[in-house]
Amino acid sequence: MKQSLLSFLFICFMMFITIIAPAYGNQAMTNKKPIKPDTSKNQPFTNSPVRTVEGIIQNVSIDSIQVRGQYYSIAGIKLINSSGENLNKSSLSAGEKVEIFFQEGKITSILIYDDMLE
Repeated sequence: MKQSLLSFLFICFMMFITIIAPAYGNQAMTNKKPIKPDTSKNQPFTNSPVRTVEGIIQNVSIDSIQVRGQYYSIAGIKLINSSGENLNKSSLSAGEKVEIFFQEGKITSILIYDDMLE
């Protein structure tokens, strides 16, 4: 009787461990340090929505471009290509397809698409 009672308790204990173990398995201790977010970006994180304007550059001046009839200042704005590489102002020319990103009413970056046949 004692042996069967102990066997029954052991089986119950094992079932309890089997049910509980997956819930705590993802909290296991490791030697890895937690990954911290990159705070070296000069743009703070905000919850404001991002708005975009996409179009073809109609005109380029020293520090502005015209897209869809509207002029946009490019002074101090990050220019990138579709691969994420930084570009300089000399890569802007009339006829280039661009996407202008706004956040909180300010231009955050301009994406310059590679030349493609459409």
